[in-house]
Amino acid sequence: MVGEKIVETALENFGRVDILINNAGVFKHRSFQNLESSDWRNVVDTNLTSHYAVTRAVWEIMMRQNFGRIVNT
Repeated sequence: MVGEKIVETALENFGRVDILINNAGVFKHRSFQNLESSDWRNVVDTNLTSHYAVTRAVWEIMMRQNFGRIVNT
């Protein structure tokens, strides 16, 4: 999963992860009647699924450290 690779890279470069800021987001500038299913899927994948993937990957690490902060924007 992509989230796991991001966390692995952080651990390799910095040795630990203390904070995760999920700041990815997209918005389709279309009225609902013109919003395609593929547009909706892109919004959900970027705004929700990506946050889940990286948070899931870092969760156990932060639990073992007894410290960590996660900020979702």
